[in-house]
Amino acid sequence: MLTLHDLIQQRFDERGWSYGELERRSDGRLTKSRWQQIGSHNRLNAFPKVATVRLLAEVLDVDETTIVLAAARRWSSTCSRRAPCWHRCCPPERICCPTGCAARS
Repeated sequence: MLTLHDLIQQRFDERGWSYGELERRSDGRLTKSRWQQIGSHNRLNAFPKVATVRLLAEVLDVDETTIVLAAARRWSSTCSRRAPCWHRCCPPERICCPTGCAARS
């Protein structure tokens, strides 16, 4: 299971992208420095918001579930698509599901 860092690095290797290219592909909605922060091995301060999950999926050309699981790997090493309750890997302020992530009411 890939982390966000791994997923971004995979795109760098496969497609020759850079953080600047990711900023361009996101039409500037995520800056180069924000991409670097997301793509680092450092722990995220917060789980990505729904709009960010969707943007990451669009730019990296993967489904939203892949992004949710990659982000969740920062908090738990047991997250996987096959785990019957993988959505519990997300932090408490979010409910995650295979079709995306939504804030709890």
